[in-house]
Amino acid sequence: MRALALGVLVLAGADPAFAQGVERDLTRSATLVIPPGAALVGVESRPLPRVPLPRWWAPLASAAAPGSGQALLGQKRWLPYIALEVWAWLQYIDVRREGSRRRREYQSLARDVARSPFPGPHPVGDFEYYEHMLTNPESGEFDLLPGGGIDPETDTTTYNGRRWLDARRLFWENPSNAPPPGSPAYVSAIEFYEVNAIPTEYRWSWGLAQVEYDVFRRTIERSNVAYKRSVEYLGVIIANHALSSVDAFVTLRLRTRAGMPGYLRLEGELPMASILPRH
Repeated sequence: MRALALGVLVLAGADPAFAQGVERDLTRSATLVIPPGAALVGVESRPLPRVPLPRWWAPLASAAAPGSGQALLGQKRWLPYIALEVWAWLQYIDVRREGSRRRREYQSLARDVARSPFPGPHPVGDFEYYEHMLTNPESGEFDLLPGGGIDPETDTTTYNGRRWLDARRLFWENPSNAPPPGSPAYVSAIEFYEVNAIPTEYRWSWGLAQVEYDVFRRTIERSNVAYKRSVEYLGVIIANHALSSVDAFVTLRLRTRAGMPGYLRLEGELPMASILPRH
């Protein structure tokens, strides 16, 4: 550009010295053009202010994983929360396995000893069924006389015999004096017995197997203790989640008061001047 202007002046007949002065004037008055991406030397550049990430979801993070909210808020006490969480889960898994192992043991013992004298199949049965076996050495017959209607067990030393006694006491005016068969009182007692008595396929008798019965009793008691402990550890886990979440929520609530006089900055919190944008 400068060479072109000088050449025009020379061709116009101007003095070369005058043309060089005009060139200097053009140079001083020229607009500075900076190519894109060019680095400036000696020009101070300020980084854009860093806006802190929103942390309102820290309590939710702590509710899902204890200690995570504290870590997001820059607090050092995230470690006790996560340590307690890991420990409680390990204990919970351990006692649940113990309870399951003991349950399989007493179920096998009942099947091989107390239920083996009676024809199968031998359904496993629920927890309440084995609780009845724990407190009753014999179940008794379900139907004393096969064929026709149900003839309940009358031996009150057996489980079914006591259920039939309960039915008579509930629905008969005199448990020792049976009403006519087919009467509402008799039918109601039979229906109660059918629902609460042990069916034939679940019948048991420990008989003379007193040693095995003692082992069964101890095993089922240990299984019950293990399952109760698992519930306790589960309560610890739930409480740890709740405490960590509340801790993170309280921390956020306190930090919203950072602009008030006498405010005490919390652990891991940056001063307000360092997080506010500069103008």
